[in-house]
Amino acid sequence: MTLRKRLYILICMLMGLLYVGLIGIQLAVSRSHLEAQLLDHAYDVGVAYAEAISPLMVADNVRAAERLAESVLRKASFKAVEVTDKFGASLLRRESVSDDGQYPGWLAYLMPFDLPEVVVDQDLITDRMIRVGIEVNPARLYEMLWNALVGSVWWLLLLTIVAQVLVSLAFNRFITALLDVEKTALNVASRRFTPITEDTPFQEIASLSAAMNTMVQNVEAMVQEQTSLADRLRDEAFTDMVTGLSNRRAFEARLKSVVREPDSCDFGALLLIRVDGLKPVNDRSGIQAGDRVLAEIANVVRDAFTFHEKRLVARVSGTDMAIFVPCAELKDVKQECEKLSAGLAQVPARTDQRVAAYVGASVYADRRDISELMAIADGALRTAQQKGPFAWSLSAIDNIETRKWTYNTETWRSLIDRALTTRSVVLVEQSVVNRERHLVHREVFVRISDEQGELIPAGVFLPVVDRFGLGTELDRLVLETVMQRLDGQRQDHEPYAVNLSAASVVSPEFLDWLYSAFLVSPHYAAGLIIEVSEYVLQTQFEAVKLLFQRLRALGVGTSLDHFGIGFATIGYLHSLAVDYVKLDGSYIRGIAENADNRNIIRVFTEVSRGHEITMIAESVENEEDWRTVLGLGVDGGRGILFGRPEEVRAEIPIPAFE
Repeated sequence: MTLRKRLYILICMLMGLLYVGLIGIQLAVSRSHLEAQLLDHAYDVGVAYAEAISPLMVADNVRAAERLAESVLRKASFKAVEVTDKFGASLLRRESVSDDGQYPGWLAYLMPFDLPEVVVDQDLITDRMIRVGIEVNPARLYEMLWNALVGSVWWLLLLTIVAQVLVSLAFNRFITALLDVEKTALNVASRRFTPITEDTPFQEIASLSAAMNTMVQNVEAMVQEQTSLADRLRDEAFTDMVTGLSNRRAFEARLKSVVREPDSCDFGALLLIRVDGLKPVNDRSGIQAGDRVLAEIANVVRDAFTFHEKRLVARVSGTDMAIFVPCAELKDVKQECEKLSAGLAQVPARTDQRVAAYVGASVYADRRDISELMAIADGALRTAQQKGPFAWSLSAIDNIETRKWTYNTETWRSLIDRALTTRSVVLVEQSVVNRERHLVHREVFVRISDEQGELIPAGVFLPVVDRFGLGTELDRLVLETVMQRLDGQRQDHEPYAVNLSAASVVSPEFLDWLYSAFLVSPHYAAGLIIEVSEYVLQTQFEAVKLLFQRLRALGVGTSLDHFGIGFATIGYLHSLAVDYVKLDGSYIRGIAENADNRNIIRVFTEVSRGHEITMIAESVENEEDWRTVLGLGVDGGRGILFGRPEEVRAEIPIPAFE
């Protein structure tokens, strides 16, 4: 029962007790007053009657005295009139025809009257004496008491209504002040630090509000400090302070992680960018001038391959920067090298410094050792330096055109259209477990088949899907496939986590369909977790924020995938309604020997605990790494240690969801 109801009931009980007490006191006072008044009236009537019948009794006209007695009974509230002589012998007696009155019987039961007979002695002129006795009728007394009680009750009811209105107004003001405190406390628990601004006339509530506002400020400062610490630790460990790019350590760790991902491409490109003439700039204009040149070059490098979600950009040495792009097509590499060289050529004019830059690219068609990729790219870089300032050169480790799935645009379009039209996508699931290795949910990956029926990794075909603008169609097909599976499963089945593309996150038509599906079939909400990658979060933050808020209101779980790979700040978590954050595998692989990663993950888990977010470690491959992340406070994991991805094909055609 709410406080409001409890207080209302208490107030009503107190008012009821007060009213019962007031009515009881009023009845007692009225009874005494009316009793005395009635007896006085009876005495006066008795005296008047005795004087009136004196001459009649002298004349022995008893009949006339009886008629006069009947008249007294009709006009007064008496039960009987009796005249006796001095010896007590009755001379006449008349009684009222009825003693009933307009009052409830329980009143006489609760308040019985024992009224004495009023006796008046009268001496006659014949030396005789008569005695007149008047018996008071209690029905009249009860009737007067009842009328007084009814009138009092009506007045009390009127006063009750007025009092309830006044109490409700004051009470609502009081409750509103308490609700403001409650709302603020809940906001703090959800990491929304909104102070109480409403004034209250209640001193105690005002003091409580002031204390709550102080707590809000202190907790907000603590959370901001903790968040800043996490970002600062990560920046110090993995970010180059001059350019804002990843440093060599972060680049190599992420490069190893991407290359080892089972869903990644077997092909791609590695580019090296080298700056010449930086030392003369430092000697001539100072180190700050050299840093400005590096920052300008970094801005140009950062704009390359922006359409590739998993590209990695870093400063790998004093004068070298690198770009790794998995799944890069040869024609895209050539186009980006041309753009990159053209952008670098404008740096001297913007900085007013005589520097040169060169680009060397290595393109591979099969997974290779990182050191080999770097060596080939360095050779291409030396070739570019021989060509002249701002030149570029490309070397292919393998014949890039002979790799698997080297399709032209028409073939790719045909394969993707066939998969969407025939609804023949294949879902692959991998378990996400908690600290006790119990299944929490299943993460869903999508595959399509080539012309020979072999499954194409998502890292190969998804960039093509995005290029064709078919991301929302594919996402909808995947979701409909999962929804169809949910229709055939029990209600307590572990949910599926499905990743959305950036195109779906910003598509009004897709989102309207998604929200409608959850409203029409609420059991989908319990069976689905909607994920977005950190790349989508960084590029479409407001859209993701609104999406997660709407999904949480519908009871749908939310998740952030590959967190940390794009250097999104921990502050993003402050305003996101997210249930799960999945730490990128580059932080997890080999974490037992990596102190920097351990420190960062420890801070991540502390921040997530404050936001009530479940932290999941991706790419857990061995027991040593698993024990390490558990010791750092991670809540669960996904990786081959708990089971490899399993293909699950649909048994029947999947109907479109209308």
